[in-house]
Amino acid sequence: MKKRLNWVDWFLIALVVLLVAGTVVKFAVLDPNARNGERVRIAYDLKVAGVRSYTVDAFQVGDALFGETGKGQVGTITDIQVSDALRTTELSDGTVDQLPMEDRYDILLTVTADAVKSSEGYKVDEYQIMFNQSALYYTKYAAFYANTVEIRENP
Repeated sequence: MKKRLNWVDWFLIALVVLLVAGTVVKFAVLDPNARNGERVRIAYDLKVAGVRSYTVDAFQVGDALFGETGKGQVGTITDIQVSDALRTTELSDGTVDQLPMEDRYDILLTVTADAVKSSEGYKVDEYQIMFNQSALYYTKYAAFYANTVEIRENP
């Protein structure tokens, strides 16, 4: 006795084929950055405030920088500037002044990356880089919070 495929069987076969084709197109064919905008080379500055000297020593030019979401590398450190950290303090005469903090440093990291320009800022792979963004970043030897203070195209 021969069984024929009815319309439900054909519908399920077509659904499975479409799901497989959609998965292949999404993960193997389409570059997610290619459809979002123009690719540009950017340099952005991250300010790390009030860290100790061992954190300063953990940064090296050429280190890979990773974002908080774990979606891959968000750039390479190309410059490191270290300065004494300042704290706003009220003095005994009632005035307010910026005074250096003992054993604390501010770091300005310059990071370069290939990004895609979007309406919200820049995307490095799946990570969004925006002006005045505060985020958790990682290098090989340090984890730290930093604020994006400047973004430049084509450095």
